[in-house]
Amino acid sequence: METEPQHVCAAADACGERSDLNWLLHRAAQRMGAAMERHAIKAGEIGIRGHIVLTALLEGHRQTQLALGNRLGLDKTTMTSTLDRMEQQELIIRRPDPTDRRVRIPELTEKGRQVQAAVRLELELVERAVLEGLSAEEEAVLRRVLLRLAVPEESGAGPGGSCV
Repeated sequence: METEPQHVCAAADACGERSDLNWLLHRAAQRMGAAMERHAIKAGEIGIRGHIVLTALLEGHRQTQLALGNRLGLDKTTMTSTLDRMEQQELIIRRPDPTDRRVRIPELTEKGRQVQAAVRLELELVERAVLEGLSAEEEAVLRRVLLRLAVPEESGAGPGGSCV
């Protein structure tokens, strides 16, 4: 795993950003996201957004493109272009909804399942590398705290917004 250049860390210390929660969360997300994007492209030529879409389809919830986009926090245009690329790569097929032929329901192909599995394994390695300095207990605490911040219990809803 790459390390940050020293000038970035020094600038953060000088500005007092090391204790700013927003800055810390943003930088952690940037670091993890950039590494995952590189490895998702290398492993399956789909990027992290494509992997998230394939994973959602793998869960087997038969749903329209619009419903899938809403569930993942992706707008209609982004969802359509993502599915267009994945259809060209033969990772998904889109079938007409039997109740409304104007609506399309994306489904994984066997190739899509294979790519999703390959990328998932690669991303697990990235996650382990990013978290390698944490003990099992620290990692468990981090996950619990982030989950509470991302999905407040009282809301009962998902975090909203884009997942990528």
